[in-house]
Amino acid sequence: MHLEFSAHIPHVELQLHIPIPLQIRADLLQFYIDAFQPPYSALIWDSFTDCLSDLSWLSIKSIVITHSAIPALITTLEQAHYLDGLNEVVQRHAHCGMHQFRFCFPPETRAGVTALIDSCHSR
Repeated sequence: MHLEFSAHIPHVELQLHIPIPLQIRADLLQFYIDAFQPPYSALIWDSFTDCLSDLSWLSIKSIVITHSAIPALITTLEQAHYLDGLNEVVQRHAHCGMHQFRFCFPPETRAGVTALIDSCHSR
């Protein structure tokens, strides 16, 4: 897994914090649209990972997105897909080297995050 669990966040060019409570995926997507201003007008759930994997319009190279908790989306399946997508984004950026992308969660969420990502892969 490529997500981080730490209270310490190193200095980066852009640090964003997912506000609580974001319980509707449209609100979560809007947060990312507002933060990254993608060059296309819409971001949909199915293209979420692709959008975050291609941030070629940003000159910022190091990005950290912190979470106070796992977003309380409508279903655990949505939570699992969100977390698995974040994990995939970190992997993609590590391979291409254009951006250093990190997603951080509090240490006490490790078991929940891990279980949700594992459930996504066992389907």
